[in-house]
Amino acid sequence: MNVPYDSRCGDATCLGIRARDYVVVGKPRILLVAVASVSVGYFAGAGGSVRFTHLWFSVVLISAVAYGAAAFNQCSEWVEDRLMCRTVDRPVSSGRVTSREVILVGGLVSAVGIVGLWVWCTLLTALLALSVLVLYGIVYTPLKRVTFFGTIPGAISGALPPMLGWCASGNENLVPGLVLFTFLFGWQFPHFLAIATIYKKDYAVVGYRLLPLIGSETDLSGPIAAAYAIGTLPSVIWVERCGLVGSRGVLLLVVCGICYVLVSFRFWHSRSIRQSRIVLTVSLIFVCVAFVTVGLRCFLSLGS
Repeated sequence: MNVPYDSRCGDATCLGIRARDYVVVGKPRILLVAVASVSVGYFAGAGGSVRFTHLWFSVVLISAVAYGAAAFNQCSEWVEDRLMCRTVDRPVSSGRVTSREVILVGGLVSAVGIVGLWVWCTLLTALLALSVLVLYGIVYTPLKRVTFFGTIPGAISGALPPMLGWCASGNENLVPGLVLFTFLFGWQFPHFLAIATIYKKDYAVVGYRLLPLIGSETDLSGPIAAAYAIGTLPSVIWVERCGLVGSRGVLLLVVCGICYVLVSFRFWHSRSIRQSRIVLTVSLIFVCVAFVTVGLRCFLSLGS
């Protein structure tokens, strides 16, 4: 339900609505996943010598940049959001918060985050955070209005949080961090294409080109989803070779990866909403198992 906000209103209810809207602007569910990814990357990079105060500040600063990226994203999409049932009640699209306010707050918060990462962590961490802000907050939305390839900058920004955590830990060997990035980059495409299929009518109404169409009939979502699902398997093997998981952990991840491939091939042959939801569910199980497996091994190595 849209609840109009009067800036002159100062009672607790109005202030509560205002605070809630500014939380929603940051897309808290996506932000929570990013925090988990950053934490796993940091634990993996730090090995057995995690500096928890440094970890906490690093996560807060990276979260600030992610908040800014989400805020810019909502400002660039508010017109389309007003036309879709699932997004019409977002703070900017509903008019409860103005784009100018969100850009100001998001810009300020993300600037603090980037400068803080430069000072607190490393220049590379700050630059990677800046790339997330630019790719997701500025580049992604305009591109997805004109081409399916607009999803690529979105996938890059979505795969960077583990790499951000790795760099924030101070580990100069970037190869394992890049392996985590590669895994998460490939994992996103079957996941994303399943979502795009479920909501394709909404996206068609607003003109988002999120499905890889050739002409008006040929949809390449199935083969692309299957190809990227297969592509996650080598990165899973490299996760073990980099020492981020043990032999039993990599076996579990390979099983999950094979399941992901199978449901993606099924998605290729049956583009139903039901099959899309199956791909979505398996994708979430796969990435959760990956995070928990890597994180648990790193946690058990503390102090060793």
